[in-house]
Amino acid sequence: MDRREQLVVLRQANTTMKIPDYQIDAFTDKPFSGNPAAVCPLAEWIPETAMQAIASEMNLSETAFFVPRPGTAKRSEYDLRWFIPLLEVDLCGHATLASGHFIFKHMQPELEQVTFHTRSGPLGVSRRNDLLELDFRAIASLHQPWVVATAPADAEEYDFVSRFFAPMAGINEDPGTGSGHTVLTPYWSARLGKTHLVARQISKRGGDFCCEMAGDRVKITGHTVEVMTGMLDIQI
Repeated sequence: MDRREQLVVLRQANTTMKIPDYQIDAFTDKPFSGNPAAVCPLAEWIPETAMQAIASEMNLSETAFFVPRPGTAKRSEYDLRWFIPLLEVDLCGHATLASGHFIFKHMQPELEQVTFHTRSGPLGVSRRNDLLELDFRAIASLHQPWVVATAPADAEEYDFVSRFFAPMAGINEDPGTGSGHTVLTPYWSARLGKTHLVARQISKRGGDFCCEMAGDRVKITGHTVEVMTGMLDIQI
């Protein structure tokens, strides 16, 4: 079999798939600000190499993939994974918020709450009028080499500000980091003596966070804006 015949056989063996791809800006009420995430809903998992390749192609700080939770009768539970351009990560807030946005708007508008099962445990997303709320475990561990800078806010409408860097993971500066606020919220709550705080991530795009300490949980609320829809054609 010559090289041309081998290529024909290889193409026939591959399966072409169409995967929906939505870009949703999180922690903002304006398009082209906040933190953009790509959201790819799947009927079943595709190979990890394909998800990583898609995340690299999207070249956003996060691309989220989710599938219906197997072995459960609940239609409000999903398995969720997050990829940045270079690797899979253990925790991501803004892409979880974006995934909740997609389910509430396009899949199950009757729901008020959805649970995502992740490598960091279950994460809830709930509707709060026109906002979405994330429910995290307080001081959730950030395993990747992140660097966070934070300070008290100058503006009266905010309690604290921050910037978030992860160059070793392929992200020079993250625009709006939900997972980072699981660490920042307990710190500033104790320092300021408040359980409800409003934060601003002062990246170029910017991001706004309403944060609440609720026992051993951190609740982070924000807006989402859908800015793009499309379809990926890939071979598995």
